[in-house]
Amino acid sequence: MIRYGLAVAAAILLVAGAAGAAPDGDLSSAILHCAAQPDGTAQLACYNRIAAQLKSGAAPAAQAPAPETPAAPPPRRVIGTVADFGLESVPFDSKGPEQRAQITAKVAAVSYNFFHIFTVTLDNGQVWRQLDSDSNIAQFKTDKPEVVTISRGFLDSFHLAIQGRWGSYAVKRIK
Repeated sequence: MIRYGLAVAAAILLVAGAAGAAPDGDLSSAILHCAAQPDGTAQLACYNRIAAQLKSGAAPAAQAPAPETPAAPPPRRVIGTVADFGLESVPFDSKGPEQRAQITAKVAAVSYNFFHIFTVTLDNGQVWRQLDSDSNIAQFKTDKPEVVTISRGFLDSFHLAIQGRWGSYAVKRIK
């Protein structure tokens, strides 16, 4: 099977050479020119022009290589803002800003599930949920807004503490 494939490839190369295909220098410089195009659409159009020229029997015109333009680096996401605190989908960037250690905000709404696990919506729009593994039961006051502090823990964990109370709750950001 391998011998058959090699024989077919050799036959194609011999037929292409006998048909008067472009000299290696012209074809390779034309391909290199196409590879230097800035985007995929321009590259495809350039390769299609070479293929059309080869089908018609004309040698592809050697073109000067396109000037190299440095690719712009992808925009870095600022992770030091309050709005991004707790988002773990941000890739690690060693040159990025320092991460916040904690945030403090007022509680806008609290809800509990059947197992007394709370979900807290903060006044800045963030939503945090108590982890199922945390067995502490939180009791938020309903007569006045509570102030909470969420701080980073070990291995990207987060802890919510209610101001003026002892203890903390393991939480994760869900929105």
